[in-house]
Amino acid sequence: MHAVASIAAIMVLIWGGRAPGQPTTQPHPDPRKKTLEQLVTESKREAIFAPEVLTADGKPPSPEDSTSLKKAVALLESANKAAANADFVTAAKDADEARRLWEGILGFGHHLTLSASVAANTWSSVAKLAEGLRADFAKSEKDQPKTREYYESGKYAKATELARAIVDTRATLVGKDSPSLIEPLRIMGAALSELRAWQDADAVLNRALAISSETLGKTHPTTALVLDRYGWLQLSQGMSSK
Repeated sequence: MHAVASIAAIMVLIWGGRAPGQPTTQPHPDPRKKTLEQLVTESKREAIFAPEVLTADGKPPSPEDSTSLKKAVALLESANKAAANADFVTAAKDADEARRLWEGILGFGHHLTLSASVAANTWSSVAKLAEGLRADFAKSEKDQPKTREYYESGKYAKATELARAIVDTRATLVGKDSPSLIEPLRIMGAALSELRAWQDADAVLNRALAISSETLGKTHPTTALVLDRYGWLQLSQGMSSK
């Protein structure tokens, strides 16, 4: 996000001004070149870099493996939708089936296997709660994307408030060390960083890092995302002190 903002600022400096005596008409854009907005949109829709997928024995997946891997992705998407609709029995079942497929092809320690396992265990625990409590957790599932939307649109106070509510709800329902707290904690820490609430951001991100490292491992992509945000916090603090 910071890189995109910097690029946008440079583009404004280059194209936004007009020296005295220059024509006011703008040159027609080259249709062969994509605008910055188009590039950003494409990068959100599809990863710029896709890592090579190898099986647990280090070989490229067979056609049958590839079919199973796609099925696992669809199962986890189905599980997320079921959880948002408070159907945690289906969510846990679909997530566990995705785990089984990923584990059989990619291995027990692969990050996709671990993520699906954690999701299945969390939703299985939620499925045992009373109906009203399940509804509360389902609301947190629906609200979580909103925290990212608020953050990305610069509404940092709203992002912090909603993320904190999600953390409080989930900590009460499934425990203060549940991996379901990692993402709302990460967003909250990022938003607090933008609000220059350095100490609060540090505490929140350290909590997210501790949970992620313990439940998913230090090399898991989710842990890396938390570390990335923590690095931005340190950088922002250093820049503000100059």
